[in-house]
Amino acid sequence: MSHRLLSLGLALACAACVEDLTTPGVCPEYCPPGQISAVDSVLRDEVSGDSAFRGYVQPYDATVIPATFLPGELDSRPVLRTTALPSRVRLGVDTATGAVVGVDSLRLQLVLLTRDTSVRDLMLVLHRIPRTVDSATTYADLAPDFAAPAIRVIHVDSLIALAGQRDTITGDSVAVDTSGVVTLLLSLDSADVGWTEADSGRIGLAIGARSDTLAGSGAASARIGAGDRGLVMTWFARVDSLGADTVARGIGGGAEFDSYVFDRPVPALDSTLAVGGAPSARSLLRFARPSALFDSTQIVRATLVLVPEVAALGTPADSFQVIAQRVVTDLGAKSPLAGPAFIGDQSYFGASVVHPGALDTVRIDVTDLVRRWQNDTLAPTALMLRADPEGGGVGEVRFAPSRTAALRPALHVTYIPRFPFGEP
Repeated sequence: MSHRLLSLGLALACAACVEDLTTPGVCPEYCPPGQISAVDSVLRDEVSGDSAFRGYVQPYDATVIPATFLPGELDSRPVLRTTALPSRVRLGVDTATGAVVGVDSLRLQLVLLTRDTSVRDLMLVLHRIPRTVDSATTYADLAPDFAAPAIRVIHVDSLIALAGQRDTITGDSVAVDTSGVVTLLLSLDSADVGWTEADSGRIGLAIGARSDTLAGSGAASARIGAGDRGLVMTWFARVDSLGADTVARGIGGGAEFDSYVFDRPVPALDSTLAVGGAPSARSLLRFARPSALFDSTQIVRATLVLVPEVAALGTPADSFQVIAQRVVTDLGAKSPLAGPAFIGDQSYFGASVVHPGALDTVRIDVTDLVRRWQNDTLAPTALMLRADPEGGGVGEVRFAPSRTAALRPALHVTYIPRFPFGEP
């Protein structure tokens, strides 16, 4: 009997030393105290050292040039100078050339990348301006030319509505693609543009936007392509043929200079966080790094909260994105931005649309950016606010800075605190 009891005891002892992986743990040894829960935190005091800077993209560097008219507030007009005509051109397939002795007409191609779709009678007004227009030219310099009679007024919406989208009287035509981009082909005769040999065919043009809608306010807006997507011209020049007759020759060209001028003074930055406008402004936000949040938690969501101090400037067509982008190194106004130039990887940026005239709080999802800060303790915890498109519009928003206690920027973070596994 004692032998049996001893064998049974040894068997039980051995069984006690074998782990059964299919058997759940027994609390409290294996069960953590409490439950998993998410915490919402609004970080306001962590934002400091914010500041605004202006001059990143000048009007003459913009890839889009705005034609905007807000009665009593703003008149922005694209200005350009065309390339010179050659003094001689080939007459045929051989090498014989003839001297350019005048022009019969000029065809201009303008591309409207966007336009205010609430305006149903958009008009573009063409003015002749001095061919000396350059980056130093101001609206005031050209005011006498704007006051003179326009060389042409193009009724864009009326032209689009015509059969075949072509005006048989003026020779103007238009094409609208599926994305809403409008391409205008405008025919100007020699009386419109003039030509002098001393100017080598260079001319200066300014383009204003007008409308009769919106209760007669005349407000209107369009963005015109610049650079490679800008003006294309074709001169129909008269060429001396063997010193006797003249023959017509089409000579292509474009704009050797394009920019825009506006009559609103550039507002001082003051203490606000300005974004957009012309010349374009950016604002830098710096954040403290709360160790309890960034070193020991899982970030579920992070949202940058910005409160405008005044309604955003511009027309409905001037809506733009505010981009919050990481910086590589905090060098103040010259801080290089992290990531590719195009919009893509959200670990580099967050974005939200701003509508002119609105005072709505702007919220930008920066979850991936904050997670990157959490993983890289050496990364600067700073964001640069910029507009997109930048320098190609008059829209501007001004956010309250950190010194404004009630409206200061904030970081709204939802996170899961560290979970204490093991016996308490």
